Amino acid sequence: MSGSRSTNNLQAGLTLIEVLIVIAIASILAMFGTPIYQGYQLKTKVGSSVISAVPVRRLVTEYYILNNQWPADNADAGAGTPESYAANYVTRVAVSDTPQAGSIELTYDNVALRVLGNNNTLVFYPQPGANGNIVWRCDQGTIAMEYRPANCRS
Repeated sequence: MSGSRSTNNLQAGLTLIEVLIVIAIASILAMFGTPIYQGYQLKTKVGSSVISAVPVRRLVTEYYILNNQWPADNADAGAGTPESYAANYVTRVAVSDTPQAGSIELTYDNVALRVLGNNNTLVFYPQPGANGNIVWRCDQGTIAMEYRPANCRS
């Protein structure tokens, strides 16, 4: 056996083809995963910013209880200026009469949330509920349905 060499070389590492296959799979996953993640992230930002409307909604409800009619604007409701309710992604919270009196329109920051562009409003409006309570609906506005909170999709 002195004249024959042993050919038991152990392969260490990956071949070029294996590396290319791994890179291709990772690229495909990133190509499909990134837009899905960005959509989820935008939906979360829109949904978490709905809290900006809560103080104004309370004032609109109190105005209705006291006056038996809905306020026409922030001043009627006893609220501050629309811009005074600005938050991370919301630039203004305004009481308006569209689609009905007592409606509250949230305008989202189209710089911080570029995907929205000029379709950046979500409108809450009051509806009479059972036992005299008020139900707030939010299926109005220009934000695409896919980015709205679940209870704001029609």
